[in-house]
Amino acid sequence: MRLWVAIVVTLAALIRLPSFIHDGIWRDEAYVYIDVTASTFGEFLHRVTETEWHPPLYFLLEYGWSHLAGTGVLALTILPYAFSVATTGLVYLLGAAAVSRKVGLLAASMYALAPLPIEYSTEYVYPLTGALATLLAWLVTRARREPASTGLLAGIAAVSTLTAFSHYVALVFIVLLGIWSILARANIRKSLTLVCALAAGPLTFLLWLPVFLTQRRIGVPFQFPIVPLLKAWFFVKWLLEFMPARPFQAECAFLLLLIVAAIMIVRRKVWRSDAAALGATFAAMLFFTAAAGLPYARYAIPYCGLLYVAAAWAAFALFDLFEREDAAAWQRWGKFVPVVLAVAFAAGDVAFAFENASTPKSGISTFAPGGLNRATLYVIAPDYMAATFAFYTRERPLTYRGFVRVEDPQIFRVEGYERDWTDPHAIEAAIDAIERESRGFKYVDVVADEQALTARNPYRQTRLLLRRLGTRYRLLSKTSYPGRFEPIAVYRFMIQ
Repeated sequence: MRLWVAIVVTLAALIRLPSFIHDGIWRDEAYVYIDVTASTFGEFLHRVTETEWHPPLYFLLEYGWSHLAGTGVLALTILPYAFSVATTGLVYLLGAAAVSRKVGLLAASMYALAPLPIEYSTEYVYPLTGALATLLAWLVTRARREPASTGLLAGIAAVSTLTAFSHYVALVFIVLLGIWSILARANIRKSLTLVCALAAGPLTFLLWLPVFLTQRRIGVPFQFPIVPLLKAWFFVKWLLEFMPARPFQAECAFLLLLIVAAIMIVRRKVWRSDAAALGATFAAMLFFTAAAGLPYARYAIPYCGLLYVAAAWAAFALFDLFEREDAAAWQRWGKFVPVVLAVAFAAGDVAFAFENASTPKSGISTFAPGGLNRATLYVIAPDYMAATFAFYTRERPLTYRGFVRVEDPQIFRVEGYERDWTDPHAIEAAIDAIERESRGFKYVDVVADEQALTARNPYRQTRLLLRRLGTRYRLLSKTSYPGRFEPIAVYRFMIQ
């Protein structure tokens, strides 16, 4: 079995390799670059606490790592990549502890090939939280089944603390594990001991609470209210996306198989399993992210290992039920069914992994190598892309400004951000700044986020800025550079 686990972990590493090599970075990792290149450790902490919406663990790790490995693309993304690969092995351990080693191996294979974990394998804080959350679930599963030794409880307390400091949503996950521990069919003393160990994370987090409250008070700019119907759509849409299958038809087929398995398992009353509880925990996390109005599936990605353990258990349970119903038919055809299903679903996953890596995260990574010159003033609109631009031009001294934040737009400042973007004079101020700054330059290049050009929030002012510039300067060209998260269009205006 160890050989098979090693093969699956190696497969996870290889199938994530194209994304690791070709993805580049975008806004989130670019802000990490800005954070870790602060002149002092105190300034680094200030940037993390004042500009990020996450606890400090990941940024501290990146700060230490960057001083050893530098701040290149691969150096900035290798930690998430390593955490994502390591989670494959942790999913195996979780499945083996919850049900059996066969379930663990199938669950790890699903995680290795599932599209969303691959897509976010080099993305920011999420792989770290995923590794810690899966490790914590494994420790709790063991503690429920084994005598709760001092070492195991200490490990749960330590990992709970690290998990709490990796992502705010992880606090909900820790609470759910505590509820599961209370509902466990064990003596009350053991359950309370386990809950106390888990409580170490939330209790330690109280030290960070003032920073958390400040960040929550500021909030995410321009997040419109999300109606309940849309939240329900988020839940269904994300559940499909988390299926270890592509394309859309395969997602639906895989989900349908899980629904059939769930119905048969419930009807035959064989649903009492730790794997079922883990699947319910993932569903609760997915429901929480949708109900909280967090409009991105990535907030639930750290917990998808629990889903794959439940899916692997359901698959084995379903095959076992079929074998009991008609042993002769299963003896003839049963050994082929899992192989056919595995090949059918894995083919789309592998194709997705390579297609996904064909488009970088940010179009700036394609534009910067060949589209820059010193005779141009660059305007980054909206200014949230300035950190990405600063990263990809870090070795070339260029002049760039932001819209609407003109000076140092690469350093994100939450305070006043919404005020600046809703300022009715923002466009006039930007036009004046561009006219003043462009003296001595031949061109003005507006590096615009194509998604902002059709936005319904104040970022749509980017489109109005382009119109106003078009009345003052001659538009020479518009060139698009695709990006999965940051597709850009570069508008070149002639000044002289």
